[in-house]
Amino acid sequence: MAYDRAGLGSSDRVGRLTLDSQLRDLAALLEVVGPAVLVGHSWGGLLAELTTLARPDRVVGLVLVDPYHEEMAAAVPRALRAASSAMLAGMVLSKVVGLFPRIAAGMGRSLAERCTPDPGVQTLLVDAYLASYATLAQVAAIGAENRLGDSSVREVRAARVAGTAPDIPMRILTASTGKPPKLQELARELAERSAATFPRGKHVVVSESGHYIHKDQPAAVLAAIEAVIEQ
Repeated sequence: MAYDRAGLGSSDRVGRLTLDSQLRDLAALLEVVGPAVLVGHSWGGLLAELTTLARPDRVVGLVLVDPYHEEMAAAVPRALRAASSAMLAGMVLSKVVGLFPRIAAGMGRSLAERCTPDPGVQTLLVDAYLASYATLAQVAAIGAENRLGDSSVREVRAARVAGTAPDIPMRILTASTGKPPKLQELARELAERSAATFPRGKHVVVSESGHYIHKDQPAAVLAAIEAVIEQ
């Protein structure tokens, strides 16, 4: 199963997103459906990792897909951070003036065409994609969540220190392209560090893949999940 984090997709809007509220939401979900194999991408990967460290009794396997790491925040050049903030602000502005649906439709079609050649399924995927950006609150929540990366570095560091990595099968996948060389190397080093904290952790660099590994190389993600389940 998959879930929409608070404020995103079909979930209820929230007044203020925090790292603690997102971790509590995932922990509450695991109380209902767990113990489970957790799979998380990007920021979702960090949430999956921290939840595993805090609630090892509810997680039996972990797959992190090019996850966010708090130490990357300090390493990203100020110009790139400014460009990212401007892009997110532009998304909200385009939603306000009515241009965002056209942009999202193009992105949704591109994704759908990569997923399946079936026109009917493509239409369903585009409709689902547009539904996840239907309201201004949904679009704004993306920016609010993105800003948590910069504002919660100390909190994440503390959570890592306080947590315990359980003896469970764990895979962490990192992209091979999409970042400047120094950041690419740092991402790999941080992934190796994260994998090393788990007794059965393993880091895999996925060739010919950017940040969205599940789109660029979906077979690699499926292989990691299957390996964890088998173990």
